[in-house]
Amino acid sequence: MKKGIFIYIVFLVTVCISFISYKSWQNENINKTFYAVDTVYLREEPTVYSKIIGVLSYGDKLKLETYTDEWSNVKYNDKIGYVPSDFISNRKLPDKMEVPVVSTRKLDSSKPMVALTFDDGPKPESTPRILETLEKYNCVATFFDVGSRMSQYPEITQREEAIGCEVGSHTYSHSQLSITGKNYILKEIQLSEDIYRKTLGHNFTLVRTPYGEKNNTIILNINYPMIYWDIDTRDWENKNKDAILEKINQAGNLNGKIILMHSSYPTTADAVDELIPNLLEQGYQLVTISELAKYKNVKLETHTFYSIFQ
Repeated sequence: MKKGIFIYIVFLVTVCISFISYKSWQNENINKTFYAVDTVYLREEPTVYSKIIGVLSYGDKLKLETYTDEWSNVKYNDKIGYVPSDFISNRKLPDKMEVPVVSTRKLDSSKPMVALTFDDGPKPESTPRILETLEKYNCVATFFDVGSRMSQYPEITQREEAIGCEVGSHTYSHSQLSITGKNYILKEIQLSEDIYRKTLGHNFTLVRTPYGEKNNTIILNINYPMIYWDIDTRDWENKNKDAILEKINQAGNLNGKIILMHSSYPTTADAVDELIPNLLEQGYQLVTISELAKYKNVKLETHTFYSIFQ
């Protein structure tokens, strides 16, 4: 009984200290300058269903009125409204820099193009099969490889680049970055850079965060363009060739779109074997992310998430 009371008292003290610290932080930051870290809607009420009364872009200045973990009440220009707290920061934002697109292939900008992307590899039981299919049809894709797996199977990543594919980073250990802090994110990127240079002799230019996560800590501390997707095949869930193909077929027009798959499943390799000739027959050019950006006139910049190339 005494132990239970002691634990309860410790819990209450911890809650009180946290609350006092939170109130102190909030009081110190009221009416101070904050910055939008991404394109974000200013809403009339703290809900995603509320009326949009403004749009903020990266670096836009605002004044903090009130703050909670989910929504902050802010003043932007002459309007007062709500934005998700994950997308504002009291830290001055780093300048964005454009990442040069290196592409030697000549493509027909008048013809439709689609980018196949593969996460979580390389894996010896499936990634080489995907590469064989790409090579068979003289096509390319973008692989977002996990650094720890790249260090295990460097020859597979080297083959990806050797046949003309683009290789980006999926961090070093595929951790959930949204529940980590700045130092952990920086370490993940540094480890990825080290193994990437060791494997390919140069650095990567694109990142896909694990699970596609983004918040202000991620955006501010990853000094690369970050690539999302338009079509999620959910191949990790269904592990079924026909289900993967059906997800893509249901999407309709694929021009300018990014398809998410994973190079770590044999069923995905099965789907790719059928998907690529089907796409070519429909007149699509299969391109890398950088090529898609180039031919769709999208400028790739650091500290920025991209999902639309249309």
